[in-house]
Amino acid sequence: MKLDETTNFLDLYVHAAGRFKTPAEFHLWAALALVAGCLEDRVYMSVFEHAKLYPNTWTFLIGGSGVGKDHAIGLALSLIEEDDPIMVYDGKTTIPGLYDILARRQKETHRDAAPLMLVSSDLPEQLPPGPESVEFTSRVLPLYGGRKRILRDYTRTKGVETTIRNPLLTWLAGCVPRWFPRAIHPDVFHSGFAGRALFIHGVRDEHFAHLKSPMLPPDYELVRDHLRQRVAMMQQAEGPVRLTKLAMKVLDAWLLQHAEQKPDNDIEEAIHERKLALVLKITMALAMCDWFGGELVAKAEHVSNAIQLLPTAERGAKQVGNFVYKNQDTMMKETVEDVIRSAGKITRARLMKMTTDRGVKDAKHLDALIDILVQSRVVSELREKQEATGRWIKFYSWNGKRGLRLVVGRRGKKDKHENVEAAESSASGPEEADSGGNRGDESTDDGEQTD
Repeated sequence: MKLDETTNFLDLYVHAAGRFKTPAEFHLWAALALVAGCLEDRVYMSVFEHAKLYPNTWTFLIGGSGVGKDHAIGLALSLIEEDDPIMVYDGKTTIPGLYDILARRQKETHRDAAPLMLVSSDLPEQLPPGPESVEFTSRVLPLYGGRKRILRDYTRTKGVETTIRNPLLTWLAGCVPRWFPRAIHPDVFHSGFAGRALFIHGVRDEHFAHLKSPMLPPDYELVRDHLRQRVAMMQQAEGPVRLTKLAMKVLDAWLLQHAEQKPDNDIEEAIHERKLALVLKITMALAMCDWFGGELVAKAEHVSNAIQLLPTAERGAKQVGNFVYKNQDTMMKETVEDVIRSAGKITRARLMKMTTDRGVKDAKHLDALIDILVQSRVVSELREKQEATGRWIKFYSWNGKRGLRLVVGRRGKKDKHENVEAAESSASGPEEADSGGNRGDESTDDGEQTD
């Protein structure tokens, strides 16, 4: 039974998703979006003097048709019930329509804020690329939140002004890559959209692509009931999230490294200064995955895991930016690179099949792209002889790391959070290193202030 091993919400969620073609990263990020949607504006960090930082995120699950975007989003929504207090809107809307929804909700609840979880399971259908989507993405940025504000929208056709106090939008969407060029203006992408959104690219899991429906674990019903209870509990959470001393050290160590990094291009510059906010938003969501009531505390493992997750979103933003702003060959090279990275090792025939529907023209085009990757030593070319036929098969292998190991929660008393230990080692000074390795327990500093 999985519940005997862990009570971490994210671990249990991914377990309950079972085995299917849907990329595992889609489930992970959909779960984090669900947590953020449940927390609304009631949970926050007091990071900036002028505003609270909330855990809301804009998460885009990006992949080809039939890859499992709707399945991942549907699983997240299945844990929300109709009479839950949070506001969820799943469907087509225009930007004036969204403003009206927020204003009406605020009038009904008499709240000083207007939080909403917007779900767009099929973004190209619900917000078709073109003038309508360009207007939507250009005018949706003020709904991201970040400071106290009164948003006013005057529509001449209605002759009335819509007023919204402190809007806060959590957005979970599924779309194909080609939606972006005709849906987000380049200036909007650079000025704020790239740094605010989490672009999660995924390819279907070929090991389970033959399944007609997800292969669920034996304890699915038990785990799902537990997850539902946790979702209901999160909707009651309220207050500031406190970083423990050790969590602050891990964050400070990362900030020093971050300060030394210099953006190499316009896309990196667009997201560079917003990395801290994204790390803290993800940290809050991860901390709530271990919360069972009481004070809201983010520990070192939560900060460390948030830092490890960030490159996935950062790489996704670059891929979207490349699709919109870079030439076709650069885009295709990175597409081939991503496929090989995901596979670790792949045959040429399989690589050809997986990239032709993503823009690679033909075998000659693929060879030219691979040659660039081989020359730059990103990829190695191998040949293996088949014993049965005697034929030589060409393979390509990824030379770098396929990804960082993510430890998302307590997986049992004997399990160690290796990534946290590494981060803590780099962040800790001599005094802490000499303390006998008692990372102690972080609960001993629960009553201490972080500032």
